[in-house]
Amino acid sequence: MIDLLRIEELQLQHNMQNLRKHKSGILLFGASFATGNRGVSALAAASIDLIKKYFENDRIYLVFPGPDEKKENQIKNNRNIIPIKYRFTPFCIPNKNACNILCAALLYKVIKIEKIRRIICRLFPLIKIASESRFIGDIWGGDSFSDIYGLTRMVKRSFGSMLSLLLGVDLVLLPQSYGPYKTIMSRILAKAIVSGANRIYSRAKESEWLNRLGIPNNISQSFCPDVAFTLKKEPIESDGFRWQVKEINKRKTIIGVNISGLLYAGGYTGKNMFNLGFDYKDFINELCRKLIKEEYRIVLIPHTYKSGTANSVEDDLYASRDVLLSIGREQQSLINLIEDDLNQYELKYLIGKTDFFIGSRMHSCIAAISQAIPAVGISYSHKFMDVYRAVGLEELMLDAKKNSIDESIEFVLNSIKKRQEIKRRIENNLEDTFSRIHECFSELAREYNKK
Repeated sequence: MIDLLRIEELQLQHNMQNLRKHKSGILLFGASFATGNRGVSALAAASIDLIKKYFENDRIYLVFPGPDEKKENQIKNNRNIIPIKYRFTPFCIPNKNACNILCAALLYKVIKIEKIRRIICRLFPLIKIASESRFIGDIWGGDSFSDIYGLTRMVKRSFGSMLSLLLGVDLVLLPQSYGPYKTIMSRILAKAIVSGANRIYSRAKESEWLNRLGIPNNISQSFCPDVAFTLKKEPIESDGFRWQVKEINKRKTIIGVNISGLLYAGGYTGKNMFNLGFDYKDFINELCRKLIKEEYRIVLIPHTYKSGTANSVEDDLYASRDVLLSIGREQQSLINLIEDDLNQYELKYLIGKTDFFIGSRMHSCIAAISQAIPAVGISYSHKFMDVYRAVGLEELMLDAKKNSIDESIEFVLNSIKKRQEIKRRIENNLEDTFSRIHECFSELAREYNKK
């Protein structure tokens, strides 16, 4: 009996060794094109391009929550990029339900019998793909490895990382911000994930929250700027595009303004969820009036599209329309609102046509800075500091939790006046930013191409 068990154990080891030899493919969690948030789309697009560059022959599995009828139009014709969807609702195909998948992964971890593992893999295709992959990369939407948006969202976003830990597949936490963790549950979850990761990339040169969690010495931890800095841009070809670049360029200095629908609504609670030091609506309205008084040309640029109505708490377009309506008719002629449903590449192109940018969505600011456009970030989270410090632009980060409306507007106006000096400094720093991102992915490829 002992000999038979020993033979079975050796056979299992042999099978697993063969499996490791043939590992290929990379799973990417925490980013998708099936969302109205163009920042998340920018993360998906940039991550895919970087992985394709350094893992040329590997398939990329883009894994995200959502119903089957949603199409990832930007990748449907690329054979090496395969979308995989899962659901949190119980009313779906059982092998696509997130809870069922995690329970099956737990069985896979506990049961060492190869025949049963093969059955699990047949029943749950995602488990089969994950178990045969080089690694699982989780980017958590850039800033969702935190309970800042609520514990429920953090738990849901942990699906990819937890799947990796249960299956024993290498987990790579791609460049993102970490923390804060306000609750005991979120701290326990975060500690479990970072302690089980193989590599951790942080957008912060020194992450306070990673230090608080305590990273084991055997885990590689590196600084890497946000991957969206490397996002490509594409000219806008839509015949119905309402903002004519040539016409605007004949006018005065162009100030791009991104209004966050989420901040405009007071967060998900509607009650100043992020503890801003001022009323965001009042701030935006007063800012636009002051910019017009200074004879700047304003272009309102949404970066998250939901439904264009008040019912969608995150919709930048609705918030921008509301601001435009609150401005007097004479002043409205000096403001352009971009209502076209642009993708992340087109938005970057558009933002690149401005002379100065003011953004409440962090990735709208990254789209500007990556093109050497000075951008003030309206910060409600330390993620802004992570990104701005990475490119030496802390002076352009406006802390919305500490400043009054008057102080904030004065800060913006003074920054605009210094835009030429700031632009030169950004141009000098950008090459190092791009180099660091490519260096991190090159290093990742060198490690996993050996396996």
